[in-house]
Amino acid sequence: MLAVLTLSKKEVTSGINMDAKRQGIDIFQVQHDKLKGFIVKDIGAHPSDRVVDFSWSPAGEVFCTLEKDGAYATAKSIWNFYFIEEQEAVLAAEGPKEKLGKRTYKNLEANKTNKMAAEEVGYEFKKTARHEAIDVVTRGVWDKFGRFFVVHGKKGAGLFDKELRNIKIYSIFGEPLQTIEKVPQMKQFEFRPRPSDILNKNELKALKTDYRKKYGKIYREEEIKQRQVI
Repeated sequence: MLAVLTLSKKEVTSGINMDAKRQGIDIFQVQHDKLKGFIVKDIGAHPSDRVVDFSWSPAGEVFCTLEKDGAYATAKSIWNFYFIEEQEAVLAAEGPKEKLGKRTYKNLEANKTNKMAAEEVGYEFKKTARHEAIDVVTRGVWDKFGRFFVVHGKKGAGLFDKELRNIKIYSIFGEPLQTIEKVPQMKQFEFRPRPSDILNKNELKALKTDYRKKYGKIYREEEIKQRQVI
């Protein structure tokens, strides 16, 4: 899947409102069909129209959105955690499902008479967590395995920005794990990819000699796997 963040005119029931803006995410599914070729399927629009940033987990299972709630400098920074759930397939000829309380049902007669009709699969955005950031300007970072998500304050562009920043660590579903408050002179935060230990002298020497062979093979294998998926 891929996600696209755009700023556009907001659509309303009577058409397009030229004054209202929608800053939101549209989700698409990319597939390769042997008969039809390269297919891009529109999964749907994320329900929020105040998204200013987003980030997929490395495995693509969860994605986070950063929303601004309020006006300009006083706006709150809200981080939300979501996963996309596939709904039960429905025949296109049936139209939308009818709702009855908490249950849903389909037109069974349509199933009998329209067996050749194309099925339409619906998707739903399931929110698992919502957190208001301590800092006004923030950035989100996943660790390389997608186990943890970190929200930290960002230093402003000016030389006189002396504000203390905060670091908040969450689980993959947005459960708060740890908070590091009031970090002075904080400028950037990154996870070290695939950490095991610090290299000793012999390991560093071997890496300098064999890095082309070692990493060339790994990246070629990963590239072949990615091409097979596409």
